[in-house]
Amino acid sequence: NEAQYLLGLKPLFNRNEVGIDIKVKELYPYINQLPNVKNGVPEALLELSEIMTAVHPNDAKAFAIYADILYYTGNPMEALTQYHKTLELDNSVYSVWEQVLIVNETLGRFDEVIKMSENAMDYFPNQAFIFYMNGMGYNRTGDYEDAIDALEQAMMMSGSDEVMKAKIHSELGVSYFGDKDIKRSNKNFEAALALDANNLSALNNYSYYLALQGNDLAKAEKLIKKADNLAPNQATIQDTYGFILYKSKKYNDAEKWFRKALDNGGNMNYVILEHYGDVLYQLNRTDEAVTYWQKAKKLGSTSKKLDKKIAERKIFE
Repeated sequence: NEAQYLLGLKPLFNRNEVGIDIKVKELYPYINQLPNVKNGVPEALLELSEIMTAVHPNDAKAFAIYADILYYTGNPMEALTQYHKTLELDNSVYSVWEQVLIVNETLGRFDEVIKMSENAMDYFPNQAFIFYMNGMGYNRTGDYEDAIDALEQAMMMSGSDEVMKAKIHSELGVSYFGDKDIKRSNKNFEAALALDANNLSALNNYSYYLALQGNDLAKAEKLIKKADNLAPNQATIQDTYGFILYKSKKYNDAEKWFRKALDNGGNMNYVILEHYGDVLYQLNRTDEAVTYWQKAKKLGSTSKKLDKKIAERKIFE
C-alpha cells in the first residue's frame, strides 16, 4: 500500500540528520503522478512535505516541494504562501517564479501576476515567459499599451520556440483588439494559429472577437468547434460557443451551450452568468434573466451596461 509505505517514512523525515535530498528522492515518483495517485497518497505526501518544512526551516527546497504538492492537490492559495516562503529563502530558482505566476493566473489575481512578473524580471531579464505573463496580466487589467510593450519584448526573447511565439501572438491579438486595432488583432491571431493550429487560447479568443465584430460568424463557429473538440467540458470555450450562437440569433442552441458552461464551473464567472441572462431574456424568460444578471453583479462585475439591464429589465446591446 503506497500510502502506508509513505507514512512509514515519517520517522526518517523527522530526523534532521537525514539529508533533504534523500527525502525528496522518496517523494518525487509520487509527486510526478499527481493528481493521478491512489487514495491516501495525497494526504501522505502533504504530511511528509509539511514535516520537511519543520525539520529543514532554512532550506528553500522543502517549501518548494510542499508548495508543489499543495498546488497539485487542489490548494492553490496555500501553495502560494509556501512558494513565497521559498522565494524568501532563495529567489534564484526560475521554476519557482514560474509557478507563482501560473498559480496567480489560475486564481485570476492579475495584479499579482503583474507585480510578481516585474519582480522576476530583475532576476531573469531574458526569460520570454516572464514577459509573456506580464503582458497577459496587463491585458486582463485593461492596460493594453503596457501589454503590447511586454509582449513585444517576450517575442524578441522567444527565439525559435514556436509554441511560445504562438502564445505571444495570441495575447497580442487580445491587446490590439482592446486597443481597437482590429486589423493587427486579427493578424496576430492568424499568426498564432499558423504556428500552432491547436492553440486553445488563440482558437477561443479569436472566435470570440470575430463574434463581437459580427462580420464572420461562420469562421468563428468553425474555430470554436475545433477548440471544443480539443478540450471538451471547458467553461470558457463553451461560453464562447454559446456567445457565437447568440450573435447568430440561434438562441435555443446558445442557451444549451451557456448551460454547459455553467455546469462546468461557469457559475462562478460573472461574464458567463451575464451571457446566460442575455439569452434567457431573448427567450422571453425575463425574470430568470434578471436573476442571472444580479448573480453576475454580485460576483464582481462592474459593467455599467449590466446595471442598466438590471434596473430596466431589458437588454442594451
